[in-house]
Amino acid sequence: MKRAGKGPDDRTMLSVMQIRAGGCGGCALEIEAVSLREAGLSLTQHPGHADILLVSGAAGPEMRRAVEAAWAGMAEPKQLVLVGDCAIGGGPFAGGYAGIEGFGLRLPAVLAVPGSPPHPAEILAALRSLTAAAVSTAPPATERASPPPAGEADRPAPLPAAPRHRLGDDGSSGS
Repeated sequence: MKRAGKGPDDRTMLSVMQIRAGGCGGCALEIEAVSLREAGLSLTQHPGHADILLVSGAAGPEMRRAVEAAWAGMAEPKQLVLVGDCAIGGGPFAGGYAGIEGFGLRLPAVLAVPGSPPHPAEILAALRSLTAAAVSTAPPATERASPPPAGEADRPAPLPAAPRHRLGDDGSSGS
């Protein structure tokens, strides 16, 4: 565990990076209804700061590569939580012409919350189980060491390159 901040009820605070991979967006809306703070979590926008990657939605090849790049950019120990049937196995989009599949086939998920979409209470219970496990394995606050100074070896992997298709100065696609 990288972070030793204080959370609600003196629990260890873990950081979550949420990725909305696509699909109808229902699971992403249900995640928004969950109070991450209530689960002992904080939100981050950078994979290098995340302890947990929270993925919802189905994804085509491009988004799948972005999620895999975020996963690769996370430091160990890291955990993957898949929310919804689309993230787990592609949902109704599985096997379609767009090459949609779930992330459960490619990445080692520690938790999968099934549903289309799952209820916020189910998502919260799953996230609480992660923080409960982190608290039970975390050393007491007096034994926690301060984080090492940032150096070259501690920098996260770079994010993937920008999309290949960009608008030109005149608004044309430039393809």
